[in-house]
Amino acid sequence: MKYCSVEGCGRKHEGCGFCRLHLKRFKKFGSVEDPFINKGKRCKVDGCEKDASKTGLCNKHYLRQWKHGTTQIKYPTIKNKGFVCSVDGCDSDAFCKGYCSKHYQRMVDTGSTNDPVITNPLKGSLCRHCNKGVVIVRDFCGRCYYKHMMVTSEGYREYSYREWRRKRALHLAVHSEPYTRKQVFEKSGGICGICGLPIETNHGVRRQLWFTVDHIQPISKGGEDTLQNVQAAHNLCNMTKNNLVLAEDKLLNLRDKISKLLGE
Repeated sequence: MKYCSVEGCGRKHEGCGFCRLHLKRFKKFGSVEDPFINKGKRCKVDGCEKDASKTGLCNKHYLRQWKHGTTQIKYPTIKNKGFVCSVDGCDSDAFCKGYCSKHYQRMVDTGSTNDPVITNPLKGSLCRHCNKGVVIVRDFCGRCYYKHMMVTSEGYREYSYREWRRKRALHLAVHSEPYTRKQVFEKSGGICGICGLPIETNHGVRRQLWFTVDHIQPISKGGEDTLQNVQAAHNLCNMTKNNLVLAEDKLLNLRDKISKLLGE
């Protein structure tokens, strides 16, 4: 009978060399270590006495780090506590600068406390592209607008990729720095870092040959999200590699597949 490969664990083998407990941890967190290792400890931010979560931060500071990239973000103080909003006809409690939270946010966004006028006559109607979602921008619902911008706008596409990488790195508690896909492509010289074959960037290539960003040392195994730790790769190569180390025979088979696709 096989047993778990984790030192000190005598449970029955379930898969990938682990017992059921360590296999679930590895799939969910990328490590077999206890995700609640900081349970019972205090938040690592100076002056905070709250209990820490698995990242070493309390929930408040973890959310600040996730949203703003720092735990020291400052919010407007409620100086007008106990007073009523100064806008005529509003009986809500004042939040800041004599306004309630609703009128204060309008003042910050538009410079006026008046009810903003809806300039888009289609706003609130059904999206004409999918006939399911509600229009929020032009004639697009949220999902269709995202798809449209990802195809038409290079800046929007770069921003979406950057935010996705930053949040993933933050979730796994690894260092992340901003970089662009163009920088990764130029660093690799247009060559796939996995199979060693050239990458075509024109929009007519097959999905398997799309240009993607691959982490040399996977983030799930402690790698950093930095320009030094990334390389250009074909979509098929990136998906095949995942967070593993490819054997030589699998690498040769992958190279043959890419060569055939490039020759078609």
